Amino acid sequence: MIFDQLATNTTVFLYQFMFPFAAKIDKLTTVKAQLKRLKNLQPRNSKSKQSSFKKLYIKIWKQILVILKNEREVRASVNYVPQLQLILRLDTFIDPLFHQEIFGDDKILNAHFFIIFFDFRNEDIKKQVLEIFKYRS
Repeated sequence: MIFDQLATNTTVFLYQFMFPFAAKIDKLTTVKAQLKRLKNLQPRNSKSKQSSFKKLYIKIWKQILVILKNEREVRASVNYVPQLQLILRLDTFIDPLFHQEIFGDDKILNAHFFIIFFDFRNEDIKKQVLEIFKYRS
């Protein structure tokens, strides 16, 4: 596992798809501080540091998902760009090894799951999600 890459991909998502739309959200400031801590962790061969890194990584992504699900600034008012980008490049932004821990152990990550998870009501957005998964398989 390349810890630096995980932290970098999370940073890219945050700065490219969330901060431009919602920099004033307090929860996002907390995530930013935690991400800075994540980037400063150097797990290398230390099992305890690797464990700390994984726990913080999962915590950060769970907080990002809560923001994506609940904050108006990153939802319909920006045409769900952050959510769609996350779905489109899910394996790039969130390491596949952590999908089950972040989204839930019993979840199958398909179009239907994400439509319900992010509570997409707009038919055009639902079609975009279905298209993403149509080409993924």
